[in-house]
Amino acid sequence: MKGCKKVLTLVLKIIAALVLTTILVLTNLEIIVSNKNYFDTQYQRYNVYDNLSIDREQLLGGTHHLISYLEGRQDNLDILVNIESDTVKLFNTKEILHLEDVRVLFEQGYRLRFFSILILAVLLILIYRLTGKDRVSFIKSIRHISLYPLVLIGILAAAFISDFNRFFTYFHLIFFTNDLWILNPQTDRLIVMYPEGFFMDTALLILGLFLIEIIAISVLSTVFIKRRSK
Repeated sequence: MKGCKKVLTLVLKIIAALVLTTILVLTNLEIIVSNKNYFDTQYQRYNVYDNLSIDREQLLGGTHHLISYLEGRQDNLDILVNIESDTVKLFNTKEILHLEDVRVLFEQGYRLRFFSILILAVLLILIYRLTGKDRVSFIKSIRHISLYPLVLIGILAAAFISDFNRFFTYFHLIFFTNDLWILNPQTDRLIVMYPEGFFMDTALLILGLFLIEIIAISVLSTVFIKRRSK
């Protein structure tokens, strides 16, 4: 019976680690896309302002509108910009159709995070009971939950660095049911605004923030355990 309880606790901790990973990754993505300065830095890094011949303030304003749309705070992508004295739409029909698909992913991501938080709460309650409602044992379990994803981080980081293009392609093949994501830099501004390097930088930043967060949870758990053990 005791052995079964240990196995069940281990299984619940592994599931909790995966759920926690989902919550933190999606939260970190939201933090990054809500940061106007991040986009400005990336646009400068990849010479987006010059490549598109669009004024910095105009493009950042258009970016804010785009993010608001993806997050459900805007109903359309009617973004106008001035290019060489002409007022034009920032995105063409193909790009808008693709961004509609991206918006659906954002909506699903928010929904997934909400249910993940509920699931994590239930898992922690179950783990607390399985540890005999002992606080030190429970906090040790939380520390384990925070450390399990380190292996996943290492695998993903290695995949990003070794061949991000393949990862990027597989991601789109899995999450999109059409080829609207295959854009042409000669005709589509979206791919100029967000080249592959932008997504790699963002993915690595998400993993970096995630690493900091789980280390923080682990350290705080360790401090609590040491204080309770005195």
